[in-house]
Amino acid sequence: EVTFAFLVALVIGALRAPVATLNGPDYDVAWTTETTGAFAGAALVGAIIVLVLDWYAVDIDLDSA
Repeated sequence: EVTFAFLVALVIGALRAPVATLNGPDYDVAWTTETTGAFAGAALVGAIIVLVLDWYAVDIDLDSA
């Protein structure tokens, strides 16, 4: 459970960085429906990757090594 919570926090933190960067003075990004959809799609892919990794990590027995 702790690993899953860490991975979720990592993904959420990673999603904040591009938004903060693109809203900065160096970039002129307009948050249109297309831009928001692309960002949401990337967030969904990241969440699915975390869930798949968590699913398969349950079967790994690290104590047997």
